Amino acid sequence: MFDRFGRLAVAEAGSNSVATYAVEPGRRLLNRTATGQMATCWIVGAGGNYYLSNAGSNSLAGYHAERDGSPVGLGNTATGEGAVDAAATPDQRYIYVQTGKVGAVDAFRVGSDGSLTKISSTVVPNAAGAEGIAAS
Repeated sequence: MFDRFGRLAVAEAGSNSVATYAVEPGRRLLNRTATGQMATCWIVGAGGNYYLSNAGSNSLAGYHAERDGSPVGLGNTATGEGAVDAAATPDQRYIYVQTGKVGAVDAFRVGSDGSLTKISSTVVPNAAGAEGIAAS
């Protein structure tokens, strides 16, 4: 995903980190920051911040994008078991996270400071182990 400064932010599963890249000019790595979580694999942007799903830690790790490409940690928010794909609503006020262990979707409200507040969790019939989510 691209941050508010046009830099590419990537979840790196092999190192459980978030990396930011300058795309123009030169496509160079700006920063790599470990999430401190397990099985970091998915990333979604909302409200000028980005959030990484950590399937092994059952959490979302939040970051604020700085002008120099440095991600500043906003903290971790607990999710249901096996947090996988995530999607933000077009107005970027809500994030939905698919929790693959039981096939549920956790809904979070994005605060003005980037904090997340869990507002619901809904089990989707026959969705355990599934991946892929979209928000509208």
